[in-house]
Amino acid sequence: MHAGPIQFCCPTCTEVLSGAGDVLLCRRCKLAYPQLGTVRCCYPNPATDLAAWRASAHLELQNLIEDQRETHAASLISSSTRTRARLEHLASAYSSQIGHLTQLLAPIIDGTPTSDKTTYEALNTQALSQPTTLFGYAANVFRDWAWGEQENAQAIELIRSASCALHRSSHTFSHSLGNVLVLGAGAGRLAWDLSTLTEGAVVAVDLNPFTSLLAAELNAGSRVELWEFPLAPKQIKDVAVKHSLAAPARRDNLHWLLADARRPPFGPRSFDTVVTPWYTDVVQNPPADTARRVNELLVDGGQWLNFGSATFATSDIKNRLTLEELLELVTHSGFDEPNCVEATGPYLRSPHSRFSRVEALHAFAARKASHCDRPAPPAVPSWLQDCSQSVPALESFQHQAMSTQVHAFLMALIDDRRSINDIAQVLQERQLMDAAEAVPVVQSFLLKLYAADHDT
Repeated sequence: MHAGPIQFCCPTCTEVLSGAGDVLLCRRCKLAYPQLGTVRCCYPNPATDLAAWRASAHLELQNLIEDQRETHAASLISSSTRTRARLEHLASAYSSQIGHLTQLLAPIIDGTPTSDKTTYEALNTQALSQPTTLFGYAANVFRDWAWGEQENAQAIELIRSASCALHRSSHTFSHSLGNVLVLGAGAGRLAWDLSTLTEGAVVAVDLNPFTSLLAAELNAGSRVELWEFPLAPKQIKDVAVKHSLAAPARRDNLHWLLADARRPPFGPRSFDTVVTPWYTDVVQNPPADTARRVNELLVDGGQWLNFGSATFATSDIKNRLTLEELLELVTHSGFDEPNCVEATGPYLRSPHSRFSRVEALHAFAARKASHCDRPAPPAVPSWLQDCSQSVPALESFQHQAMSTQVHAFLMALIDDRRSINDIAQVLQERQLMDAAEAVPVVQSFLLKLYAADHDT
């Protein structure tokens, strides 16, 4: 059995989306899924999720603007020739980066910010379902498209080895791929490499609009200039390194999709191959749910190709799986016993940084033996989806409200006249805390604020 033409479905109700061109519609949920340049947006709540990413983009750009101003000001008063050269180079790079990112993110920015930075920070503007910031995977961009030839080659080779061992032939990898779904595609180099090995479609899904819009631009033939800011630069010139990023060639069978991989906008048995690179231990979902979701998306006899690490850093101790447990879980999720290969390799080893790490990597290939329906999507209360409904006064909200009030009250006591002892005395008078206990607490609180403001 082979997957047919790929159809988009509503990630909430699985209804096949209708329409064509810039907007697809779910008639049942009455939701519209827009096109952002060449990238289709199928977030579960497209308008709300895009608005959250827009606010996040505005905050990140304002942070860069502030960094540029502070760095430039510091360069003017530096007494060290080398320090001044570093700061001037960094300030110039920040200024250039702002322009490049503004152009790249134009499909989601939609004009200038309407709120100041403080408001964005106070509301913790970040897409609700995304555990990282907009630029949290910037290093992966440069690994994929600038200097990561060794890492990129190792990734595709490990996946190929696992798949060939599964099929007991070194000649079946390309023939077995068919239509491919890459969940958590990131900056997209692995998806691009896979698209050169199959005549089928390759759909690269990621939640992050920065990496997805960038990868789509590169695949369209554009050259994108971006600055890399290495974590531990080797020399002054390495504090900011300009890259001109380009894909080796355009791939017409490669498609980019903004979506939540936990609620993929596809029906059952839509793909011949599902690839999960650096995904199973990162996604905010139980591993068993991930396995069932992959199974449901595959045709009967389709293959799951997984690559990356096995570092399940979750608060739920039962889901902190070892590789052995993960492989066992796969066999309990409708797959034959997976074939696994392991290797050691570099991870994000920039030639411009003194910092890198070595990972114990694995890749497994597993054939779908029986069908599993997708797990129920994460529950989202109706008042979060329908913005006209009343917001319930949940216990956690009330606790946060009390914490915020105490924080605001404490900040209001800072008036250029009161000392720490005076502030502690007010807290005692308001029966919030004994003065003797309050002194070190207030001192610690203010120290954290001061350190954050001065990067100490």
